[in-house]
Amino acid sequence: MKEVVRYMATHQQAAVYFFVADQSPGDAHSGRWFPFLGQETLFLNGAEQLAKKYQLPVWVQTIRRKEGSAYEVSFTELPEEAITATYVEHLEADIQREPESWLWSHKRWKHKNQQNH
Repeated sequence: MKEVVRYMATHQQAAVYFFVADQSPGDAHSGRWFPFLGQETLFLNGAEQLAKKYQLPVWVQTIRRKEGSAYEVSFTELPEEAITATYVEHLEADIQREPESWLWSHKRWKHKNQQNH
């Protein structure tokens, strides 16, 4: 992540950045807590911080399975004032719509919000 920040600071030309956001933060101090699938869940918010710092728009990508091996990809722009919160809402809606498409094997809930316990 530090390399990305350094790169963005030194390369001001037009570019598109893709961030894989469905990851659990490395520790409980490197993200923000949001209600997600019925429990408090820690999410990375670095993309939101970078977008605000460099005044960049952010889109969330949604992939929906159609028939057979066909997929539909769509992009939705996220509001500048609530990038991470809106991403979390989109992710939860996608999972509820197609739970079989979400990878359940990762450790999304390995952190516990100590402020609420």
